[in-house]
Amino acid sequence: MGFGKPIFTQPPKYVGEIWIPPLYELADGLGVDLDDIVVSCEGRPLERDVTVLGHGLKAGTMGALRFRVEGVVKGKPALCIEHITRIDRTIAPDWPQPPGGDGGYIIEIGGKLKYKVSLEFSIDDGDFMKAAAYATAMRLVNAIPAICEARPGVLSGFELPLITGRGLLKVN
Repeated sequence: MGFGKPIFTQPPKYVGEIWIPPLYELADGLGVDLDDIVVSCEGRPLERDVTVLGHGLKAGTMGALRFRVEGVVKGKPALCIEHITRIDRTIAPDWPQPPGGDGGYIIEIGGKLKYKVSLEFSIDDGDFMKAAAYATAMRLVNAIPAICEARPGVLSGFELPLITGRGLLKVN
């Protein structure tokens, strides 16, 4: 994310490598073709020196990153993945934040009927990043049986059955 480095406004290479493929998959799932993809990026500085995981970060360096990956359909922005990461919630308070927590995700679906869902992750030791990593891994790990039974080749999430975790709840 470039934290502790000079502020930049050009998206890092990983933005395209990681976030553009899900945009294509979303478009495919909706049955539309993307005319173009527009990527934008904004950084905000730390207002004070901070220490994160034993690393000192100086005031004035990158403290928050916001980027958007937009899919254009028929000449209009139609799909968007936006990602915001901060060193702490006091940086860029004008940017969207999940309610009531240090981390989470907000999912918005626009159109005639609009949806807005806020997800907050937590774990016993309070490490939001660990909780988010577990949430990501659960879908992948629970998909292993379906992937083993699937046809050979590259598959999208749309080609797999709904992954529910059936049979995984253990009550003692």
